[in-house]
Amino acid sequence: MIQARQKRSPAILAVSFGTTNGDSLRTEIEAVEQAVARRFPEYELRRAFASQALIEQLKKTNNLQVDSIREALEKAVEDRIALLAVQPTYFVNGYEYEALEKMIREYEDRFERIVIGEPLLKSEEDYKAAAEAVAEKASAYDDGRTAVCFMGHGVRGRADSHCGGRGTIKSAAVHSGDGVSEYVKVQQKLRKAGYTNCYIGTMQSGLSVEDLLKTIRCREYRRIVLIPFMLTAGRHARREMAGSQEDSWKSVFEREGYEVLCVIEGLGRLRGIQQIYAAHTEAALHKIFKE
Repeated sequence: MIQARQKRSPAILAVSFGTTNGDSLRTEIEAVEQAVARRFPEYELRRAFASQALIEQLKKTNNLQVDSIREALEKAVEDRIALLAVQPTYFVNGYEYEALEKMIREYEDRFERIVIGEPLLKSEEDYKAAAEAVAEKASAYDDGRTAVCFMGHGVRGRADSHCGGRGTIKSAAVHSGDGVSEYVKVQQKLRKAGYTNCYIGTMQSGLSVEDLLKTIRCREYRRIVLIPFMLTAGRHARREMAGSQEDSWKSVFEREGYEVLCVIEGLGRLRGIQQIYAAHTEAALHKIFKE
C-alpha cells in the first residue's frame, strides 16, 4: 500500500466510457471503482465518463449526474487537488486512451502532478491475469460440446482465421496498438492454459464473427455461449451480440444450427479484472510520488 506523504493527498479519477444502464453502472463500473477505493481508502475517488451523450441520457432517464472528463479535471483544479491519478477503465491503448492522454497533457501545468494509469491490457502479466479471469467465467460451460465466444470492441486492423491445431486462431494483426493484437494475446494465454473452447472476436474489424465461425466449424460444438469482452454489457452486447437482427452474433450462429446462449454480463463484475485496474492505479500513484 502506498502511503501519502505529508500534505499530499492525491485524488483518483476513474474514467469510463459510460453507460445508461443502472445495473451495469452498479455491478460493473462501480465494482471496478470500489476495488480501487478499497485498496486506497485514504484517497478520494472521483468518477468521469467519456461519452457526453451517455452522460446526458443517464441524467435524463436515471436522474444521475456524472461529470465529463474535462468537467472532472476542472473541478479537481478548483478544489486545489495538487496530485491526481487518472485511471481509465478502457481495455486497450486505442483512440479513447490516446484522447485521454492528450487531454491530460493540457492540464499538466495546472497540477503539481497528474498521471494516467495503464488500460486493462498492457503487460504480459495483464494478459495472463485477464485470461485467468475470463477462464473462470467460461469454465461453467466447459462440457466438451460448447464453445465460449467473447465479443470485444476492436479498433482497426484485420485478422485471418483458419482451422489449425486444437482450433487455434492465427492472426495477421499482431502489432502493438492495432486494436486486435491485445485480444489475440489473451486468447493465446487461454490456449496455453488449456481453455481450447474459448474464442475472442471483435465487433469492429479484426477478428469478426465470420472469422470465429470459420474456426468453430472445424470443431464438433453443438452450443455457443456468447459473452461480452467489455467492461459493461451495454448496447453493443444487447444488440450486436445478442440482438434479434440478422447480423447479430446470435443470429449468425443460430443460422449455422448452433444452440446459442447469451450471457449479458460485462467483465467489470469479475474480481480478477477489478484487481488489474487496482494494480494499474497503484502503479500510477507510484509515478506521482516518484522523485
